[in-house]
Amino acid sequence: MGNNRNIWMFGCGSKRILNDKESLINSHIGYMLTKTLSMFEYKNLPSTIPQRELELILQMCRFAIFTKKDDQLYVFYGGLGGQPNEYYQPTQAIVTNPYLRYSDVLTLADDTGDDKQTLDGKKVDAVVMWNDKVHVGMYPLFLKNAELLSECEITLKYLLVNKRWKNVLTADDDNTNESIKKMFKDVEDGVGYAVVTTKTFIEDSSIGQVSPNSQGSISDLKDVIETIQYIKGSWFNDLGLNANFNMKRESINESESDMNEDALLPFIDDMLSSRKYALKRINELFGYNIEVELASSWKKIREEIVTRQEIQESQIEEQKVVENNEVVEEETTSKETEDEKIEDK
Repeated sequence: MGNNRNIWMFGCGSKRILNDKESLINSHIGYMLTKTLSMFEYKNLPSTIPQRELELILQMCRFAIFTKKDDQLYVFYGGLGGQPNEYYQPTQAIVTNPYLRYSDVLTLADDTGDDKQTLDGKKVDAVVMWNDKVHVGMYPLFLKNAELLSECEITLKYLLVNKRWKNVLTADDDNTNESIKKMFKDVEDGVGYAVVTTKTFIEDSSIGQVSPNSQGSISDLKDVIETIQYIKGSWFNDLGLNANFNMKRESINESESDMNEDALLPFIDDMLSSRKYALKRINELFGYNIEVELASSWKKIREEIVTRQEIQESQIEEQKVVENNEVVEEETTSKETEDEKIEDK
């Protein structure tokens, strides 16, 4: 009972996570979600729409459907369909919520930018907010990186375990086989000693030396650790966080640290733009004043990048002014010299 309660209430159980790839992948996705759910900050959201639920739907399901029920604004996930418009965008949404005892087919606001309140003569009663302009969401990105990261961590685990072995053992009967399995498991579990239950280990030639390469050399360990750093760094970079991965095994300077700044903002800006566009339609249709901006580390990074770019542009302009003044001064000096030569003649 206790273990079952842990599973459904806390999402954990008795499984060792490195022995269960699916659980390891889900844990990486979950830990990244704990960060990205703080990416945006909403103002004036109604009490019926918790920010956490809204962002969770957007990031994992690609879109969220806003509509009113009993004069209260709600956000749902449902199906999109209906007769497509001229740009093949959906015109209807099907939503069902058992708790609210609510099910309906809703007419969506035109996603082409038209502010009309009716669509083909039907009153508009819902707005779709997309996570991004291409409608892919964040789950594919999360799943790809989580799978790669899990493969590397499992590989690292077995490289570390294999470093404990100095010999390869063979078994000619079931008793020896079980004894070897027991010993291997004890070593993998970190047990300080193992009990041998058969004489085969010392009576025959079933023990052979393992070469260093087959155990996984120190170079293999470094390669896997660097790959883990690379995957984590690129994952954070895709999400607009400056997490540089250092593959040079040495310190990096400030210019190298700032090299990838231009790649940090586009995806995050696109997500912010998609939310603002939908909120504009929602505010117009339902009479709200909901706003959204970047928050947490994303807000800080964007401000730092914009400030740094403004300083660089200002320095460039100042340098241009200095260079222009030098050119003018040089031309003036040259003209004065020529005038003096003419006077001397």
